[in-house]
This record gives sequence, structure tokens and C-alpha cells, in this order.
Amino acid sequence: MKPRTGIYIRVSTAEQAKEGYSIGEQEERLRAFATARGWQIANVYVDPGATGANTDRPALQRMVHDVRAGLLDLVVVYKLDRLSRSQKDTLHLIEDVFIPNGVDFASLSENLDTSTPTGRMMIGILSAFAQLEREQTRERTMIGKEARAKDGLWHGGGVNRPTGYDYVDGMLVVNEYEAEAIRYVFSEVRRGIGINSIYNACDKKFPGVFKYESTVRLLVRNPLYIGYVQYKGKTYPGQHQPLIDEKTFHAVQEILRKKATRTPENRHPYLLTGLLYCGRCGARMHGRSGTKLASGYIRYYVCYSRSGQQKHMMTADSCDHPLVRTDKLDAEVIKQIRDTQIMWMDDKASKGQQENNRKAALKNEASRIDDKISRLIDLYSEDAMPLEIMKKKMDELNKKKSNIEEEIRTLDAENDRREIRQILDQLQDFDWEGAAPEEKRIMLSQAIERIEVDGETAVVTFTL
Repeated sequence: MKPRTGIYIRVSTAEQAKEGYSIGEQEERLRAFATARGWQIANVYVDPGATGANTDRPALQRMVHDVRAGLLDLVVVYKLDRLSRSQKDTLHLIEDVFIPNGVDFASLSENLDTSTPTGRMMIGILSAFAQLEREQTRERTMIGKEARAKDGLWHGGGVNRPTGYDYVDGMLVVNEYEAEAIRYVFSEVRRGIGINSIYNACDKKFPGVFKYESTVRLLVRNPLYIGYVQYKGKTYPGQHQPLIDEKTFHAVQEILRKKATRTPENRHPYLLTGLLYCGRCGARMHGRSGTKLASGYIRYYVCYSRSGQQKHMMTADSCDHPLVRTDKLDAEVIKQIRDTQIMWMDDKASKGQQENNRKAALKNEASRIDDKISRLIDLYSEDAMPLEIMKKKMDELNKKKSNIEEEIRTLDAENDRREIRQILDQLQDFDWEGAAPEEKRIMLSQAIERIEVDGETAVVTFTL
């Protein structure tokens, strides 16, 4: 049976005139290539005037949809960079979209075909180089962030700006509305008011500033608000304007310390409770004490269906899931968070820039539509265009503008997730060894949606 083949063609505006890159030239060569190989052409996907810097292309997305719908057996391009100029995006499409759906990939120019052993080997080599590039990018990013921190500059970028500040030309500038909310939080903690009550009050007094109670719990411990920046557990004098005086900040830290020490010393902080699910019966897991040693207690996480405690938490009459040592599981989950930070850093940087570029392009397009509408009105007023034609064209333009405005609203809604991204950004600098248990629990609850445990295997589902 001949493989159903999708031909993908991309040409940017600058490449239209280049020999071998025109749409017609690519299609002609790819059709001849497919015929010579005995492939059946199922569809041709064309993105004219499209950049290869990202995957936000109509024809490419239609092809991805057809791949996932099982309509294609093979995707072929004229050259690898036609699929994407980003090696990361190219490998994502091949490894995460094509191969899992049983679709092979071929490139005419590079003589690459994943249906052959040599082609699969080439993908492995490309993956290795991509991993090296990610590691080098991460290293350069970390060096740059450390240098900014030492210079007293915020290193999280504008997408993850801290509450209370705007990010302008690489500097933190006080956002007066949010700053007032920050000062209110510190003053209330100093008066002895609980964080939960403060968060509820802020929801009414400063709507939209804090979406999560955990944001409030974290910010009251952050020395950023007295003029410092942190990186990898180290603190440096900042160039930004403090929002809180040091006397207030240290008084608040003392209040928080005293509240933390009210907990009995022998009560162990089970970091992952509320996040753990048994991989065998689906019930939640809870912490419990075990054997007492000279160095302290060995403690465990146990499935509710096994322990028989709190019947409403059980999903089965019994469960054979073994006890899991808390120290080992805690360490494994924190390791997975650290390993995943590379992905977060890559995705955050590229996604944030893509969103900003896309929004700017949409606004420019909306402005051009407004100009076209004005010209139509001028033509009609000068009797140079019949009313029926003007109405038809106006309807088309207004529909396009409505679609653009809807996409802008979607991007704005995505930006509303800034507080979650801010939490994830803080994870890069978080001192897991030196942080207080309460701070660790807050970080974990914001970064992780759930953890499914089966024996010694933990599958972590992150919030982003």
C-alpha cells in the first residue's frame, strides 16, 4: 500500500524570488520525488510568506491536525528548514507529533527519511546536538542572570515581573497601585492579621492584584521589597526602589518565625501531602511515622486504601501499594522539578517573545483594517463606490477585525497567567536545602498539579 503523503511547502516573503524556493519550484520537485518513490500524494500544504521562526502557521497546523487524525503516513519537505528554522521546533514536530502518530518524515535536500535506519540515526544525532544547544543556552542564560543579579538588576524579565513593579527597559519601576497593595499586606501581617484574612481583604480592596493566596505568602518573605535581588540563594543590593522599610520587613519575618515555631517540634512536615495519588487504586496518599532511629524517625507516604484511615478517602477495600519513604520521594520530586526547569526556561523565553510579536502584528493588522474602512467610507462619500459593494466590503473587514480582536483577547488572557509564571521563575533560584518547610510546600503546590506514585516511580504533572 502506497503511503499517504503530505507535501509541506513554506516560502517567506524574502525567499519568493530565490531559485529553488518558490512555491511552484518546491511543489514540482517534491511531486517528482514522491512519484519516484512510489508515494501517493494525499495533500499539499502551503504557507506562503510565512516565517520559519515558529510553528504558528495555518497550513502547518492543518497538517499537524491531519497527522493526529490519521490521514497521513508520511510528510515530505524540500529542505529541513522549510518545516522550521528552529531545530527545537523541528525535533518537536518529528519526535512528538509525527513519530507517535506513526507518520514518517522525509527531506529531499538532506536525503533524510525516518522510515530508514539511517534516517532514524540522523534524527538521533540532531537530537543530541539540540540537547547540547539547550544546555549551552541554559548556561549562557544563567551566567547572564547571575551577572544582572550582581549588578543589582532583576533577572526574571518582563513576562515574570514581580508584583508591585513594572519592567521598563530592563529595570524595575514601581507600579503604584500594586505597591499600595504590597504595603498593605506587610502592615497587616505586622498587626498580627493572618495571611488568609489579608488575601481575602486584598481581593476587595485591590481587585486583580493577587490571584492566589500563595502569592501573598511568598512575597512577605521576599527581600526584593526592601531593595535586594536574589539569585541561587545569594542576595545582592538592588538598583530598584524599595517598597518596604527594613524595620517593617524584619519585624514581619520575626512574626512569621514565631508562628512557625508554634508547631510542635516532633510534627514532621510532609511536603507532598495533598499532591500524591496512588498509581494502583487512585486514592490519595498521606504521611505517617515509622521506625524510630538514633537519627530520627523514618517516615512514609501511604495509600489511604491500604491504611484504612478516613474511609471517605479510600477508593478500594484494600491496596497492595508499598509504603514510600518520604525522604526519597521528596528528593525525587525536587529533582524532577530541577530537571524540568530547562524546558521551562526554553519555553518561557520563546513563548513570551512569540506572544508579544504576535500581539504586535495583530494590532498592526487591526490598524490597517481601520485605514481600509476609512478609505471605503471616503469612496462612498465621493460617489465612487455603490452602497451595496461598500456594505459587503465593510462586513468582510469588520469580520476580520472581530477575529483579530478575539485573538488579542486570548493572548491577554494568557498573559493573565503571569503570577503562575512568576512562581515557576522563582523555582530556578529557590534554595531547596535552606528554605523553610512552609516555603517549600507553597512552591510545590504552585508548581505541581498532582503526583502519581507507583512503587518507587513518581509521575509529576506540572501546572504549566
